[in-house]
Amino acid sequence: MTSIGLNELVGRAAINDSFRDGLLNGRRAECLRQLRSPLDAAEHAAVMSIEAAGMVDFAIAVQRLIAQGEGQFAGQPVEPAVYQPVRWPNRVSNSAFILHE
Repeated sequence: MTSIGLNELVGRAAINDSFRDGLLNGRRAECLRQLRSPLDAAEHAAVMSIEAAGMVDFAIAVQRLIAQGEGQFAGQPVEPAVYQPVRWPNRVSNSAFILHE
């Protein structure tokens, strides 16, 4: 696997709302056809098999695909991300804090 098409995929999703919505809401194959750097068959199949609730999970899954292609995570399953939301700095402390819900 090469990372060129996969990086374009995530980059385009980061800046284009309709493209991002298509990736997450059933029009993924159509979005993949719009890429300037087409994915090979293995990349296409791997991206189509990603199950993600949001863009963060999708981007992490794509990053893992890139890493697997580079041999860093060979054999490990692609799992959804676990993250904590971060709030913007507040006026009192001028620092960020993590919201634990």
